[in-house]
Amino acid sequence: MIDSTPGSAAADAAPGPPTSRRDGPLARLRVVELAGIGPGPHAAMLLADLGADVVRVQRPGATGMNDLMLRNRRWVLGQMAWAHRAMGVWSDERSSNILDGAAPFYRTYVCGDGRYIAVGAIEPQFYAQLLAGVGLTAEELPGQYDRAGWPVVGARLAGIFATRPRDEWAAVFAGTDACVTPVLAFGEVSTHPHMAERQTIVTVDGAEQAAPAPRFTRTPTAAPIGPRPTGTPVEDVLAGWRQQTAAPEPAAIGLDQRTPRTP
Repeated sequence: MIDSTPGSAAADAAPGPPTSRRDGPLARLRVVELAGIGPGPHAAMLLADLGADVVRVQRPGATGMNDLMLRNRRWVLGQMAWAHRAMGVWSDERSSNILDGAAPFYRTYVCGDGRYIAVGAIEPQFYAQLLAGVGLTAEELPGQYDRAGWPVVGARLAGIFATRPRDEWAAVFAGTDACVTPVLAFGEVSTHPHMAERQTIVTVDGAEQAAPAPRFTRTPTAAPIGPRPTGTPVEDVLAGWRQQTAAPEPAAIGLDQRTPRTP
């Protein structure tokens, strides 16, 4: 909590040099946050996480406390569940809701080779393509949102997916809007066509890891350093970090110059 009330010690203290500076793609950017603008506080908080120097301009005479607890963001992400509970369409019982495995159109299935396929066809048009891909029709099944019929539909889909290996099912649904995708092991992620095209996984010092995000064209993000072997002295690890942050022009990962896609 930061007390921004005029006259408080925090407000009256003479500004001094920061003891540390957050590195990031926006490290040398100063952002002015105008109090009273709806999305301002949350947007400024995200920009600060990316390294920007956020300056808040308060209205004359305004007082209050700024609660900057970052953990609260997680609860904001779960707001849909809170809303569904208030509407009476969300149960606290495990595997009884649309998004926790109860619905046959939003869960994973075991394929014939023991690997998994993920299904997320919530909207009717996507559900129709799911059924088409597995050779079923809506007329021979209970309605998509008929909860009493979910066990029947789930059993039919489970039996069908078990007849073929995962990659065959992935090929069946590739390029469709059925919302059916293969569940990949970590060792398979970097070679998946979508991930490879986006360069989502990078190799640093022989080890695969996630590329920095988000990415910017004018302020590329510095490439991460590779992991150190277990048992490496702490001093050596810290020295590597200091060397990276002190480099004037570190290796960078940014957006490529491909022609933007037309919306």
